[in-house]
Amino acid sequence: MFMAPHLKFSKYPDGVPSAVTPEVRRFLEDHGVPQAVLTIFRAVDGPFVPSCAGLGYSVNGVTIGYSREDDEICISSDTGQVLLLASWSPAAPLVVNRDIAAFVDSLAMLNGMLPLYGIDRDLDVSEAAADRLRFELRRLDATSTEDPNGFWSAFLDDVAVGDYPGK
Repeated sequence: MFMAPHLKFSKYPDGVPSAVTPEVRRFLEDHGVPQAVLTIFRAVDGPFVPSCAGLGYSVNGVTIGYSREDDEICISSDTGQVLLLASWSPAAPLVVNRDIAAFVDSLAMLNGMLPLYGIDRDLDVSEAAADRLRFELRRLDATSTEDPNGFWSAFLDDVAVGDYPGK
């Protein structure tokens, strides 16, 4: 696992729904997920069965957090993948990462790279930061950036245009 000394984690020793594999249950109980990373992820107080309200599909698994758009981020019990139940993708969930460990490692890696650039950044600097982050995400999990409209790709687009300056 990626080291994340400045991240606070939410662990769930007593409240993981039975809809997950024993491996995922142990991960959530022992390691947990970051409480929050920038505006792109915030953990739930306790995992719950995905609602899929207004979406044209259902997911067997548990919701572990929310995206910046307040869409659920969950772990599929069928595939082990971390999925985004994106309001703009009502036909199918979007794959965020291949599994919960890759998702947590990706968030920790991002947190360790902060600030991505200074407040006085220009487009070249912000694009270079997005390229560095894309390289690291792909190194951790090649599936993370496969979907050009997915969770990580959308975030990288925002990084590239300067939406995440540091102090």
